[in-house]
Amino acid sequence: MNQYVTTVLLAIVALILLFWSFIGALIAIIFFPITLPVGLIIYYSPINRYIKNKYHKVYDYIFYQSERPRKFLWQKLYDNLATLYPQDKQECFQIFRWTSMNYGFALLTDKGVFLNNLSDKQQEEQYCLQLYNKLLEKPGNFKGKKLLEVGSGRGGGLHYYKENLQLGQCYGVDFSRRQIQFCQLNYKGIQGLNFIQGDAEQLDQLNLPKDFDYVVNVESSHCYANFEQFIVQVTNHLRSGGIFAITDFREIEFLPQWEEQLKSTGLELLLREDITLSVTHAMKLDEKRKQQWISKNVNFLLRPFFRKFAGFQGSRIFKDFQSRKSVYMIYVLQKV
Repeated sequence: MNQYVTTVLLAIVALILLFWSFIGALIAIIFFPITLPVGLIIYYSPINRYIKNKYHKVYDYIFYQSERPRKFLWQKLYDNLATLYPQDKQECFQIFRWTSMNYGFALLTDKGVFLNNLSDKQQEEQYCLQLYNKLLEKPGNFKGKKLLEVGSGRGGGLHYYKENLQLGQCYGVDFSRRQIQFCQLNYKGIQGLNFIQGDAEQLDQLNLPKDFDYVVNVESSHCYANFEQFIVQVTNHLRSGGIFAITDFREIEFLPQWEEQLKSTGLELLLREDITLSVTHAMKLDEKRKQQWISKNVNFLLRPFFRKFAGFQGSRIFKDFQSRKSVYMIYVLQKV
């Protein structure tokens, strides 16, 4: 039922956009001698830059700095993303594999590939899974260890860890109900792989173990309303000596604040690494695959938004990484 409601809402939005586009085009044609020069003046003048800057500030505040609006909007966005794609394992994997949601990581070579232990299906998400590998690349004895991923999305990264690191019990927590439903359906029967819907800032309410050896967080924390509360929750669920590994992006001006928050509960910093170049390289290498997914699954009126969301070349996030207005970081910390 929810899927039909979402489809209807998207159709209504599309019709509204189409209607106003028609009205705008009609006005532009009728008043062509006036609208053309006015449009050109606005486009090439500082007014256009001013309008864009104001729009970006409002957008950034709502999606990256506000509290309740940010949490609500990201949850709805990821819930609605799930409705665009088949939930059935056999059907969705035959069309296009989509189990990981991040910008990826690539070596600075022509193909950028370094993982050679992936199955044929996993190779479709090579760069996304390489980011997971990079996050826990340091040698260690993972066999039988307990791991929690907060912001587990569609479960592909956690499944990769479970398969390749010989971990014991693995738990994935995500705020999106539909993403968790997808994971519970498609990883059913894999022993030791558990998925729970929950809030990253309220892990105490989920009856999770309090002695995890590893807690990981991949390109998820920018959606959180209260990052410091999330760090408190992570610390509470790590055993003494346990490892917290996080990778995500921030505007560079907010980097010192982010790093202070990471250490606010006494976690000891073991590793700090800037991987922006490797992430942007992966975004370029993986763009064709993501373009195919958008073409097959997204209404043409919504495709421009999804291209920006996916970080295609020319998108604001891609330009921000290139100019280093935003940076993509890895931090590894330990509970002492």
